[in-house]
Amino acid sequence: CALDVPLRSSTFDAAISIAVLHHIASPERRRRAVAELLRVVKVGGRVLVYAWAIDQAAGSRFHFSDADTLVPWTLGAAGSNDSKDSDGGGGIGGG
Repeated sequence: CALDVPLRSSTFDAAISIAVLHHIASPERRRRAVAELLRVVKVGGRVLVYAWAIDQAAGSRFHFSDADTLVPWTLGAAGSNDSKDSDGGGGIGGG
């Protein structure tokens, strides 16, 4: 469980949580999950939390009509060093 990770405190140089927090039911449980990330990372380490939001800025090419929306992942051209796909996005094909 993300709220009680069976790892020693101050063990890792870094930790990541990508597209996870929105799956945790309440704001309090989300805070506990982030606290666990901080607990297992060494002092001076880094934590990356990337949280999806249903609300998007005006002009965004992503428009979510429901909390559970599939956002397909598309890869750029084979052999390309560019991480962006042909429509200028960061690798996520929103349609």
